[in-house]
Order: sequence, then C-alpha cells, then structure tokens
Amino acid sequence: VDAGEMLAETTADAGGFFSFDDLDLGTGDRALRVVAYDRAGNESSASDALDVSVDRQPPAPPTRIELASSSDTGVLNNDRVTSVSEPLSFRVHLADDANAGDTVTLLQNNTELAQTTIGAGARQQGVVTLTLAAGTLSAADYDDLNARVTDASGNVGAKQVMPRFTVLDAPTI
Repeated sequence: VDAGEMLAETTADAGGFFSFDDLDLGTGDRALRVVAYDRAGNESSASDALDVSVDRQPPAPPTRIELASSSDTGVLNNDRVTSVSEPLSFRVHLADDANAGDTVTLLQNNTELAQTTIGAGARQQGVVTLTLAAGTLSAADYDDLNARVTDASGNVGAKQVMPRFTVLDAPTI
C-alpha cells in the first residue's frame, strides 16, 4: 500500500515470507506499508512505513570525448592523431547530472575498453580520464569509440560517440 493505494497482492509462504516479482513503483519517493488478511478476510493494521526512493532515470550521456593532450601526438595538439607507442588517455566530459560514485565506461562499439568511477574531484572538474594500455588500439582510423555513464542505481545512460581520430604506427628510431 502506498498513500492508501493497493499496489499489489501476494500470498505469504508457510514461514510468513512474501515477495513481489513485478511491482512497478515508477520513479520517486514512496512510503510502503503492508496489510495482511487472514483466511477469514480480516484485515490487519497497516505496518509502519518503509520509505524507499526509486531511481529509474538513466544519467545523461557525457557531453564530449577527446584524446587527452598527453596522447594527442599529431602535428597540432588537438588534431586527434596519436601513436600506439604510448598508453592512450581519453578525457570524458561529464553532463551536469553525473554524480560522484557513477561509473564511466569507454567502449569500442559495445566492447568495454576502460572504466572508472567518478570521484568528488572529477565531478567538480566535470571530466574524467580513462587510459588504455599501449597497443590496445592498433594503427587505424577510429569512429566507433563511445562513452556512457552508469549511475549508482545501475541505470545505464545513452552513449556519446567520440569524433573520428587516427592511431598511427609507432615511429621507429
């Protein structure tokens, strides 16, 4: 029962335990109470309220993904050209609703490449850095990297696609 509205019914097992498999509470705060009925149909008093907060809202996608300046080794410091001789670092700019404790995942198509948890400092700066080991991406043009945020409730946000960038063969000396 929530605010006097019957949300679901179920039957307790022999030990008095019960559960609900398909209770759809929607997003928001709820004060849930339980009312029991005996076999004769007599109704018990409502239990004390169990306050719950239901979060089903996925976080917004990151606003931008870019090569970190330390990894952008092309002629210009923002030309999205890099080399496989160093680990690659990517900066993921966070949307305003990202929170400390949320997880940022860098993917190639749907394959996870790196993941980090947003700390308080990163939340304040609005950016996290994810680093791939040297050689994770081979020499090629890439337009299939993306990032997404998963909040602490497990809601997965939409992906933000990184603009095309190029990984060059490592120079030989």
